[in-house]
Amino acid sequence: MKIVFGKHAFFLTLLFGERVFLESAERRKFLDCLKAEHMDSGTNVYAFHLLEDGFSLLLGCGGSDPEDARTFVRNAMDRYIMCPRRRQVDARFFSEAPTFVVPVEDSEEVLNILCWIHVQPSSQGYCSRPQDWWWSSLNTYRGVYDWGFLNLSPVLRELSWSEEQGRVLLLGRTTSTERQGNPLPQSMRQGGYLFYANAHRSCVGAGQGNLEENIFRQAEAQ
Repeated sequence: MKIVFGKHAFFLTLLFGERVFLESAERRKFLDCLKAEHMDSGTNVYAFHLLEDGFSLLLGCGGSDPEDARTFVRNAMDRYIMCPRRRQVDARFFSEAPTFVVPVEDSEEVLNILCWIHVQPSSQGYCSRPQDWWWSSLNTYRGVYDWGFLNLSPVLRELSWSEEQGRVLLLGRTTSTERQGNPLPQSMRQGGYLFYANAHRSCVGAGQGNLEENIFRQAEAQ
């Protein structure tokens, strides 16, 4: 597996199938757990979105095994499950939710996936424009809010020697991705690894249609 931005890059999405993150306090608490795991593990986080029924991440891991990306997320979820005043229903969803992990071996594809992550909340109807959804990394790239655990510099330096110019170029790509209907990036269509019920299974690919529907269909077939 090739190294991108000095790390092994992975796209990861985890889907609950039901609305779990209903309140802002729950979302922030989970993001705090991601931040803690980021600081302890040294895993880079390039992008994220957090929705009511799941989340997606773009990670840079020290190892080339997809299990490394899954371990990062599982550790963060374990932290969240141990949080006080958390609803009991969450633990079951976290242990049973299918996780789709895709190795990304090209910097251009990393950028495509990053834009897809940022546009997806508006594509799913959570907001009118990608920048209107607070619970993603887009507003950090826009310079509006710093979540405290994102590694922006490798992404911005890929686009330009100037990070400020890199921001402008990245936001332009995001707008272009939105106008194109937020198509699935090539590596996500080709496939990755499906982790389900603590099993490691090879996935034939997310296909051309709805990513969430295809992941659940493949998980149920195992």
